[in-house]
Amino acid sequence: MKKNYLMLFCLVLFMAINATAQVSSVADLFGKYKFTATVEYTEAGETYKNQLPAESDVTISEDANYIAKIVGFAGSQTQQNINAISTEKKMLKVTNPNTPQLWNGLYLANINGDNPYGYFNEATSEWEVESYGPVYYSYNPETKEITVPDFTVITIQDIQHSAKGTIIAKYTSVKMTLVEAEKVEVADISGDWNFAAGSGAYDTMEGSVIPTDFSIALTKSGDDNLAYTATIAIEGYNNIELPATFDGNTLALAYDDTYLDEAKGIRFAPMYGSAKKGTIEFKSQSESAFTLYNGFSFASDKMGKTKDETADSLYVNGEYHQWYIAGTLKSADGGSQAFTWDGVWNVKVGNPATDIIKAGTEDISSWPAEFPMHVTYYEATGMYYVDQLFGYDLYGVNQGGLKLTPNADGTATVALDGYYGCAFLKSNGDGTFLQLTNSSGAATNFTITPNEDGSVKIEDLFIQVLDFNTGAKTPVVFYQNMSAVKESAEEPVFDWTGDYKFKAGAVDVYYQDVEFPAEFEVNITYFDGSQYSMDSYYYISSFMGKQLGQSVIKLNIAEDGNSAEMVVGGLCGAIVPGEQYYKIYDMNATDSPVKMTLNEDGTISIANFFIKVMNYNDMSEVAGALYKNAVLVAAGSSSSVENVNTENNVVKGIFDIQGRRIEQITAPGLYIVNGKKILVK
Repeated sequence: MKKNYLMLFCLVLFMAINATAQVSSVADLFGKYKFTATVEYTEAGETYKNQLPAESDVTISEDANYIAKIVGFAGSQTQQNINAISTEKKMLKVTNPNTPQLWNGLYLANINGDNPYGYFNEATSEWEVESYGPVYYSYNPETKEITVPDFTVITIQDIQHSAKGTIIAKYTSVKMTLVEAEKVEVADISGDWNFAAGSGAYDTMEGSVIPTDFSIALTKSGDDNLAYTATIAIEGYNNIELPATFDGNTLALAYDDTYLDEAKGIRFAPMYGSAKKGTIEFKSQSESAFTLYNGFSFASDKMGKTKDETADSLYVNGEYHQWYIAGTLKSADGGSQAFTWDGVWNVKVGNPATDIIKAGTEDISSWPAEFPMHVTYYEATGMYYVDQLFGYDLYGVNQGGLKLTPNADGTATVALDGYYGCAFLKSNGDGTFLQLTNSSGAATNFTITPNEDGSVKIEDLFIQVLDFNTGAKTPVVFYQNMSAVKESAEEPVFDWTGDYKFKAGAVDVYYQDVEFPAEFEVNITYFDGSQYSMDSYYYISSFMGKQLGQSVIKLNIAEDGNSAEMVVGGLCGAIVPGEQYYKIYDMNATDSPVKMTLNEDGTISIANFFIKVMNYNDMSEVAGALYKNAVLVAAGSSSSVENVNTENNVVKGIFDIQGRRIEQITAPGLYIVNGKKILVK
């Protein structure tokens, strides 16, 4: 959602200005903070003093996946995630990544050095060591000072299985004090919106008669853009009005003993439990799209009561009528842009001799003067991402790429402060990264400006090596005078169907009682739904060496056919049918799509992904294995993970379907290019 930010400088008058300030949402805490703590270094921690400062600069800001993020905590650039805020308890629910890493090789633990960083049990008000968070930070609603529980920093050999590590430093009296507040001018979101539920196996309830899609009309209920009335229209039921609030980041619809169908006793309820009061929360993704953040359900008044088999049932499938775990809320007008950014842009510097400038001691002769910039548009969220630049794949190393935001003046802004507070070109594998910044070396953003001839100008960029072990930065190269032209010629569309051999570069196994194969057969099939008045799609019908049956893995193929997204969060194979199953997630064990990229040699790279083991009897899940650097190789190829190359096995050239060689493709149809079937639309 587009926002205009006004930075309120309050270094001197901070206490006076904020004496009456209140926190009604997490956006009220956005801004720059000073992290302070009393740090006691152990003998083993003396060499880490420079990495573990007692003071550091911290920012709290919006995030694409969570309600907010914290960057700079204890001097680290690893992002902490704010999952929820309780204005009643004056607390923030904070989680770290799956491994709570502060710096490379240094991890967060509770004050006793226990791995992982503690878990707060709200029922007993006790700290427990059970999982990676959440940890609860408390805040002062007037001063906005944030208090953090005491913690330690440890080194540990096996972070996944060891309970104790070597304590490097103890942090006590931990505070984050507001230095520079960020006031958000919230956009007006009144109008008509359409909700579409997710298509995962458990996103909605199978067999429910309540529609999975519906519309929401938002009408402002005040002079500002913060309060609304949400009118929900679900086909077959009367309209429902709910009070709604929007803080520029989260749209929250509140229900309190609210019925969808009072005569049949069908009411709003949370995803889990039988509470009659709660909120439905949507997280802003762009000017025209939200994603469902806090799921909800339609439950029966008879929740928890014995079903009367002799009477007409007031509910379906036990206690629930319908539930919504995932989904997208999109503006009915589409939020269309006159200029679209997705596609492949061919970037060139004006004069390679003068516009690629050596910034350090490293030889820069291999840095390209021409390279593609790939921009992908994700329709579900209405968001653009730059996922290739300077010859590097930015998707995996930046948790999805660099977010590109179109601006009202026709320009676009590319974010350089992603998941880790940085934008990376690549990881060097030793705790150092090639970091991309703007021309001043700041990890903020850079601007792309369209020209009248259809080309664009790219703001000057700086590249350096960032050492996550020490925080040291080594200059490498400076690029200036860059322009780009979008490829307009229609590219042949790759045919994804067929049999493949899956090969993983590495498999990090966390659950030893189950086999996690590094190689297995994969089949990709196309379902033509047009003859059934249904959507058509590609899907994986076998995975982990198992036939998937109805629980297939859907693929969303990009328009150019050169990449795809694997829809995860569902079952991907039976270990013991009816008892134990593999379940696939992205590399962070969430259900964000997993990127698949077609390579020039005909192989398909798959972004790192996570497999959990699900117990079907109680639906519990345990961490299984992290698959890294995986590729799909066409069946029958002799290629390997180390050296995948199919070009030597095919006759090069372009052939039509009758086998006749042609010079170029001039019409739609099925062709064979260098031995691979392609479909030109």
